[in-house]
Amino acid sequence: MSRQTLEALQSGGPIALPDAVLEQPSVSVRPDSRLASLSGVFFLGGLLIYVATRVVGITKFPIYFFTDEAIQTLLAADLLRDGFRSPDGVFLPTYFKNVYQYNLSVSVYLQIVPYLLFGKSVWVTRLTPMLVTTLAAASVALILRDGFRQSHWWVGTMLLSIMPAWFLHSRTAFEVTLMVSFYAAGLYFYMRYRSLSPRNIYPALVFFSLAFYSYSPGQMVVATSGILLLLFDAKYHWRQRRTLIWASGLLILLALPYVRFRWQHPTAFREHLAWIGSYWAEPLPLVEKLRLFTTRYLYGLSPAYWMIPNQHDLIRHVMRGYPHLHGICAPLLGIGLWRLISRLRFPENRTTLAALLAAPSGAALLDISITRALVMMIPAAILAGLGANALLHWLERFRICPKALGVGAFTFLSVINFWMLRDALVNAPTWFTDYGLGGMQYGAQQVFSATLAAAKELPGVEFVVSPVWANGADVLARFFLPRDAPVRLEGVDAILVTRQPLEKHVFVVTPDEYAAIVASQKFARVHVRQTLPYPDGRPGFYFLELEYVDNVDEILAAEAAERRQLTASQVIIGGSFAWVRHSRLDMGQPQDLWDGREQTVARTLEADPFVIEVHFGHPRTLRGFHIVIGDTEVQATITAYSPDGKVILQTQALIDGSPQQPGGDLVFPEPVTVQTLFLEIDDLRQQEPAHVHIWEIQFY
Repeated sequence: MSRQTLEALQSGGPIALPDAVLEQPSVSVRPDSRLASLSGVFFLGGLLIYVATRVVGITKFPIYFFTDEAIQTLLAADLLRDGFRSPDGVFLPTYFKNVYQYNLSVSVYLQIVPYLLFGKSVWVTRLTPMLVTTLAAASVALILRDGFRQSHWWVGTMLLSIMPAWFLHSRTAFEVTLMVSFYAAGLYFYMRYRSLSPRNIYPALVFFSLAFYSYSPGQMVVATSGILLLLFDAKYHWRQRRTLIWASGLLILLALPYVRFRWQHPTAFREHLAWIGSYWAEPLPLVEKLRLFTTRYLYGLSPAYWMIPNQHDLIRHVMRGYPHLHGICAPLLGIGLWRLISRLRFPENRTTLAALLAAPSGAALLDISITRALVMMIPAAILAGLGANALLHWLERFRICPKALGVGAFTFLSVINFWMLRDALVNAPTWFTDYGLGGMQYGAQQVFSATLAAAKELPGVEFVVSPVWANGADVLARFFLPRDAPVRLEGVDAILVTRQPLEKHVFVVTPDEYAAIVASQKFARVHVRQTLPYPDGRPGFYFLELEYVDNVDEILAAEAAERRQLTASQVIIGGSFAWVRHSRLDMGQPQDLWDGREQTVARTLEADPFVIEVHFGHPRTLRGFHIVIGDTEVQATITAYSPDGKVILQTQALIDGSPQQPGGDLVFPEPVTVQTLFLEIDDLRQQEPAHVHIWEIQFY
């Protein structure tokens, strides 16, 4: 019997077949058959603790319920309603749109059965992906058992469980946790392919493909991992070429949905990069793009990002006071990394190194953030598990019973798990007190539940809920409200700048909007029917009944006249200075219209049309222009003046933008030499007060 087979028997791990084992395991563990059955108990206990610390209070922490969570169930409901076809008629679509970009896939399909059984529910929407994350928790432990032959392999589950970044996000319905979980399972089966049986390449490819389809940055992670594993294990792959021929056929089948999507939407990837603001979509030299990628990639590997609480990530994606990787893991990670690097001749170490190097690759396409780089949890948990095993084996040298060490480690990690759960449920609501759009975006469940309850008490009353406290408040409204609910979404700008019907209306507003209403002096009566508190006790949402002052029409008319006054700025257009008079802006600046970047936007302050008067420093000959307006329809009115001040062109055009084609062209009947150009961009899908958006104007 070979040494490897003997160790596998003694450690309770699977026995490697002689013809499949081409390299010895990288770690020799102290034989102790008594640990084998106990390790299985610890593994099952660790999984139970993992599930318990996710399920308990899953609707209370994180304290928000985000648009990106609600959209999963809503798209599943839409898919069922439309006979499993997308809005553009594709049967069983590969990807779904999250607002303007195709970046959802597996997460939507996973919500179909839960939605059929339970309807729309925060608890079910979060529970569904959480249960899938047990795949990651189990895979890390099994990698330590089958790949590294560790006697205390079960620690992998519990170490992953206490990683703060994973603790938080595994309790959400964000699709990134699915990607990480499938990726972990793919790594596990790949290690089995390397050390046990080549046939494990089939489930490895299936799980890697699921990771690829689950989350857009995961595409880069999976592709990078595949390239590295192909290079690291080239000799072994060649010896298994017969198996890999069949595996290639499976891979082609798994790739067909992606091929179909790219054929149907050939520009989707580029549009996605542009929409999220990736520097790869900007007009930068390739050398600069590579420099940015390298800088961000290295930051994604930096201990400073992972081991120190940072302010780089949004506060809703961190646990206050915790680094992304738990502090107790720091020495374990160091030990595990040293053991990994010093034993790269063994395949399991090279596989883990590939995962480690691939982890930041998807995030580096834009910028490192914890959601995009969350897959780092898997190699980190593996390394920490190796370090923990090394520490426990070292302690055994002091004649400490291995069984007692196992019980002690299990108890210690269990306490940390439940301590973090208590901390999250008790203290997390006040970790951060910015509950608005730039912070926690708290209030979806609370606001819409309270609005429905108030609507039952006040039949015939329409509730106007402000959407300014959350991204995609319309998605949240669809999730929580029935279709016939007497509720619409609208900010307070409408009632502050134009006269609106106030009788039989209740307005649900934020503290800032409430202060603006009181300060405007346009309301003779501001009655607070109800308030909803923030978690720290401050008023968070006001339910108001309003009544205008008698002379409100005169006040509004004076403000409208002032609002339409133009302001002047100096800009650079085509490398030359120009003077611009324009409508007042509340977002962006005039230069954004001519900066060559479709990611920057200029937005009017409640004025429609958007008026732009351009005085060129030198006369320019123009044939027309291209304008990026987003998903709307505008009427563009153009008047051109010659250097001597005469009108030489007057024309109008309708430009219909869409997510696929967010802009259009207006071509002049013939080229004209222009000194001054006067443009009015009237958004036909809005009425004043309105915010008219323009991303870019390109003269030609």
